[in-house]
Amino acid sequence: MAKILIVDDDKEVVKVFSGILSRAGYAVIGATNGKDAIILAKGKNPDMVLLDISMPGMDGGQVARELLSCNQTKDIPIVFLTSIISEREVVESGGVIGGRSFLSKYSEPAEIVRLINQKLPAEK
Repeated sequence: MAKILIVDDDKEVVKVFSGILSRAGYAVIGATNGKDAIILAKGKNPDMVLLDISMPGMDGGQVARELLSCNQTKDIPIVFLTSIISEREVVESGGVIGGRSFLSKYSEPAEIVRLINQKLPAEK
């Protein structure tokens, strides 16, 4: 079972995404800030990180740089969560904008699962 770390300062977003992904058969870990996300990524070794871009304190870009610079977490795929772009824009771009993987917070559950399946590395 793939393990996904969801990071968003909005607890409701973490709860909604956790429910969607749990029902799809994923193990889910949640964090509401960047520092906890880094600690959990290092300790729990998730298969993917869904990372909010805009968070107080340590934003998503800073968390991503920290994870990518650490040997222990550098190979974990990161998909940015955003409320700035629409589900249609994500679908039309194949989930990649500016070379980065994105997922709209407003995507339909089936689309969220589809994009995550597409981005998850093959089973080890």
